Amino acid sequence: MKPIVIGLASLSAFLVNLLLTPLILRLALKRERLDNPNSRSVHKDPVPRLGGVGIFLSFFFCVTVLAAWDVWGDPLLPPAAQTTRSILVLLGLVATFVLGLLDDFVQFRAIYKFVLQVAGALLALGAGLVVTEISIPFTGIVFELGYFGPLLTLLWIVGVTNAVNLIDGMDGLAGGYSLLAFAFLGLAMALTSHALAAIVCFTLVGSLAAFLIFNMPPAKIFMGDAGSLSIGYVMAILALWGGPSTSLFHKLWLLPFTVVLIPVGDTIAAMIRRARQGTPIWAPDKEHTHHKLLRLGVSPRGILAIIYTTFIVTASPVLIMATFPEETETGNLLLWLSLGSVALILAAFVVLHYIYRKRFPDPHPDK
Repeated sequence: MKPIVIGLASLSAFLVNLLLTPLILRLALKRERLDNPNSRSVHKDPVPRLGGVGIFLSFFFCVTVLAAWDVWGDPLLPPAAQTTRSILVLLGLVATFVLGLLDDFVQFRAIYKFVLQVAGALLALGAGLVVTEISIPFTGIVFELGYFGPLLTLLWIVGVTNAVNLIDGMDGLAGGYSLLAFAFLGLAMALTSHALAAIVCFTLVGSLAAFLIFNMPPAKIFMGDAGSLSIGYVMAILALWGGPSTSLFHKLWLLPFTVVLIPVGDTIAAMIRRARQGTPIWAPDKEHTHHKLLRLGVSPRGILAIIYTTFIVTASPVLIMATFPEETETGNLLLWLSLGSVALILAAFVVLHYIYRKRFPDPHPDK
């Protein structure tokens, strides 16, 4: 796969979404499809919430053009793009997008959303994207998951999909974080010769870059569930692309784990917090990481700088490690550095929680 194809796909998605988003913004304002402030909101004025439509349509348009060029022109996409696997995954993405778009309009109950997300994840499993084993670095130990593989894969897809959705609570947060995540995943895919997955990653980087022009503080438009759920689904699927023993998850599971560490860690913390408070684990609250930093006096742009920097510092050694065999001295050093950076982020979560709880001991600050 020529790098120019990846670059053109990314640039095209950027330009298409740069044209689409202002149109969607005007349409959302005209139709009053707005995210009105509530007790959990960071924004104070109604903001259109259909930015995910532009992200999805620009991505879908570019992939369709590439596929059409394959049929009527010179082949651009790798052979994997023409398989049943690709079609099933694309159907899962479309189903997830439609679910998010409907939720932006009618607000589904959590249980209905969960069932539909499982259906989208099952399409990916039907495409053969299943985690079959987990290896322990340095030891040569490999755990065969057997019948637990599909269950773990299902939890991974649904969990990451919802985690990205849950961090979409502040201007520029989910969009910027996802852009960085796809950039890192795209580089890893290119290094491991997963050309189709690399194209998908950088096409989304282009779409998200255009969206962020309108989403950085103060945001003119939000991505909504249509955007965050679709992005989370793709993020989860890409780590599994290639099938057993060749996917990024099998070859270097630490990278996809690190990429989703902040949103998944925030989601797990929220579930534990709600369980301890005796509230349903899916019930919304205002104690996510960005909420805590806001109450501690950090500005919105300061929060973005903290989270973006944290991601880059944590994921960089893991990405570099992908270019080195574990057996080399440099590879071993990078592995320990990667594990240490992950441990520091987890420790930072805990420290932030205790600092916040010491200053704000009331677990229900809005009541």
